[in-house]
Amino acid sequence: MALRILNGFVNIGNNPGPKNGRVAIRFSDHQLIDGDATIIERKTIGPEGRFIATPAKHVALRQITLIGASGSMPNYTFRLGDEITRDDLVITWNGSGPAFSEEVSYMVIGEVPDPARAIVGRRPIRRVRSKPAGAKSRSSRSKRRR
Repeated sequence: MALRILNGFVNIGNNPGPKNGRVAIRFSDHQLIDGDATIIERKTIGPEGRFIATPAKHVALRQITLIGASGSMPNYTFRLGDEITRDDLVITWNGSGPAFSEEVSYMVIGEVPDPARAIVGRRPIRRVRSKPAGAKSRSSRSKRRR
Protein backbone atom coordinates (compact mmCIF):
# COMPACT_ATOMS: atom_id res chain seq x y z
CA MET A 1 0.00 0.00 0.00
CA ALA A 2 1.04 3.60 -0.58
CA LEU A 3 0.29 6.70 1.49
CA ARG A 4 -1.51 9.73 0.10
CA ILE A 5 -1.47 13.01 2.01
CA LEU A 6 -3.67 16.03 1.26
CA ASN A 7 -3.47 19.35 3.07
CA GLY A 8 -4.46 22.95 2.66
CA PHE A 9 -6.34 25.87 4.15
CA VAL A 10 -9.98 26.86 4.02
CA ASN A 11 -9.83 30.63 3.44
CA ILE A 12 -12.97 31.92 5.11
CA GLY A 13 -11.99 35.55 4.56
CA ASN A 14 -10.98 38.53 6.62
CA ASN A 15 -13.66 41.11 5.89
CA PRO A 16 -14.96 39.28 8.10
CA GLY A 17 -15.98 36.07 6.35
CA PRO A 18 -19.24 34.27 7.09
CA LYS A 19 -19.72 33.37 10.77
CA ASN A 20 -21.37 30.10 9.82
CA GLY A 21 -20.53 27.98 6.83
CA ARG A 22 -19.35 24.77 5.28
CA VAL A 23 -17.02 23.50 2.58
CA ALA A 24 -16.81 20.07 0.96
CA ILE A 25 -13.47 18.87 -0.43
CA ARG A 26 -13.24 15.98 -2.91
CA PHE A 27 -10.18 13.75 -2.49
CA SER A 28 -9.89 12.31 -6.02
CA ASP A 29 -8.65 15.61 -7.49
CA HIS A 30 -8.24 17.55 -4.20
CA GLN A 31 -10.75 20.20 -5.27
CA LEU A 32 -13.57 22.15 -3.63
CA ILE A 33 -16.94 20.50 -4.34
CA ASP A 34 -18.98 23.40 -2.96
CA GLY A 35 -19.04 25.72 -0.01
CA ASP A 36 -18.97 29.15 1.56
CA ALA A 37 -15.19 29.65 1.28
CA THR A 38 -12.23 28.83 -0.93
CA ILE A 39 -9.35 26.40 -0.52
CA ILE A 40 -5.81 27.74 -0.77
CA GLU A 41 -2.28 26.33 -0.63
CA ARG A 42 -3.43 22.82 -1.52
CA LYS A 43 -0.70 20.17 -1.52
CA THR A 44 -0.91 16.51 -2.47
CA ILE A 45 1.79 13.97 -1.73
CA GLY A 46 1.66 10.38 -2.95
CA PRO A 47 -0.04 8.52 -5.79
CA GLU A 48 -3.56 9.09 -7.04
CA GLY A 49 -6.28 6.65 -6.11
CA ARG A 50 -9.27 6.19 -3.84
CA PHE A 51 -8.49 5.71 -0.17
CA ILE A 52 -8.75 2.04 0.83
CA ALA A 53 -10.56 2.97 4.07
CA THR A 54 -11.68 6.20 5.72
CA PRO A 55 -8.44 8.18 6.10
CA ALA A 56 -7.16 9.95 9.20
CA LYS A 57 -7.81 13.69 9.36
CA HIS A 58 -6.81 16.75 11.29
CA VAL A 59 -8.86 19.96 11.14
CA ALA A 60 -7.78 23.00 13.17
CA LEU A 61 -8.22 26.74 13.48
CA ARG A 62 -5.27 28.54 12.03
CA GLN A 63 -6.27 32.08 12.81
CA ILE A 64 -9.18 33.47 14.83
CA THR A 65 -10.12 37.08 15.50
CA LEU A 66 -12.14 38.55 18.35
CA ILE A 67 -13.39 42.05 17.63
CA GLY A 68 -13.76 44.54 20.46
CA ALA A 69 -12.04 42.40 23.07
CA SER A 70 -12.08 44.09 26.46
CA GLY A 71 -11.86 43.09 30.10
CA SER A 72 -15.64 42.84 30.40
CA MET A 73 -16.13 40.87 27.18
CA PRO A 74 -18.63 38.00 27.44
CA ASN A 75 -17.65 34.50 26.34
CA TYR A 76 -17.97 33.94 22.62
CA THR A 77 -17.58 30.64 20.86
CA PHE A 78 -16.26 29.42 17.59
CA ARG A 79 -16.88 25.79 16.77
CA LEU A 80 -15.45 23.60 14.05
CA GLY A 81 -17.06 20.43 12.83
CA ASP A 82 -16.03 17.85 10.27
CA GLU A 83 -17.24 14.68 8.59
CA ILE A 84 -15.02 12.42 6.53
CA THR A 85 -15.60 9.50 4.15
CA ARG A 86 -13.31 7.65 1.76
CA ASP A 87 -14.14 10.26 -0.90
CA ASP A 88 -14.53 13.66 0.74
CA LEU A 89 -14.17 15.89 3.79
CA VAL A 90 -16.84 18.35 4.92
CA ILE A 91 -15.74 21.13 7.29
CA THR A 92 -18.29 23.32 9.10
CA TRP A 93 -17.84 26.34 11.33
CA ASN A 94 -20.11 28.37 13.59
CA GLY A 95 -19.15 31.54 15.45
CA SER A 96 -21.06 33.66 17.94
CA GLY A 97 -20.65 37.31 18.82
CA PRO A 98 -17.73 39.12 17.24
CA ALA A 99 -15.64 35.91 16.85
CA PHE A 100 -14.83 34.73 13.37
CA SER A 101 -12.13 32.64 11.80
CA GLU A 102 -10.06 33.61 8.79
CA GLU A 103 -8.46 30.23 8.06
CA VAL A 104 -8.99 26.59 8.93
CA SER A 105 -6.21 24.11 8.19
CA TYR A 106 -6.78 20.48 7.27
CA MET A 107 -4.69 17.37 6.64
CA VAL A 108 -5.88 13.99 5.39
CA ILE A 109 -3.65 10.90 5.46
CA GLY A 110 -4.59 7.44 4.24
CA GLU A 111 -3.61 4.41 2.24
CA VAL A 112 -4.29 4.05 -1.46
CA PRO A 113 -3.49 1.09 -3.72
CA ASP A 114 0.08 0.94 -5.00
CA PRO A 115 0.38 2.56 -8.40
CA ALA A 116 0.98 0.18 -11.30
CA ARG A 117 4.64 -0.56 -11.31
CA ALA A 118 6.53 -0.42 -14.55
CA ILE A 119 8.16 -3.71 -15.40
CA VAL A 120 11.82 -3.09 -15.69
CA GLY A 121 13.44 -5.70 -17.86
CA ARG A 122 17.03 -6.42 -18.57
CA ARG A 123 18.52 -5.48 -21.86
CA PRO A 124 19.22 -8.58 -23.87
CA ILE A 125 22.84 -9.59 -23.81
CA ARG A 126 24.28 -9.45 -27.27
CA ARG A 127 26.50 -12.39 -27.74
CA VAL A 128 29.29 -12.25 -30.22
CA ARG A 129 30.12 -15.56 -31.78
CA SER A 130 33.71 -16.39 -31.64
CA LYS A 131 35.25 -17.57 -34.89
CA PRO A 132 37.61 -20.47 -35.01
CA ALA A 133 41.18 -19.45 -35.70
CA GLY A 134 41.75 -18.87 -39.39
CA ALA A 135 38.02 -18.75 -40.24
CA LYS A 136 36.95 -16.26 -42.84
CA SER A 137 34.17 -13.72 -42.42
CA ARG A 138 30.87 -14.14 -44.25
CA SER A 139 31.67 -11.35 -46.66
CA SER A 140 34.84 -13.08 -47.79
CA ARG A 141 32.96 -16.37 -48.27
CA SER A 142 30.25 -14.68 -50.35
CA LYS A 143 32.86 -13.05 -52.57
CA ARG A 144 34.39 -16.46 -53.19
CA ARG A 145 31.05 -17.93 -54.36
CA ARG A 146 30.64 -15.35 -57.12
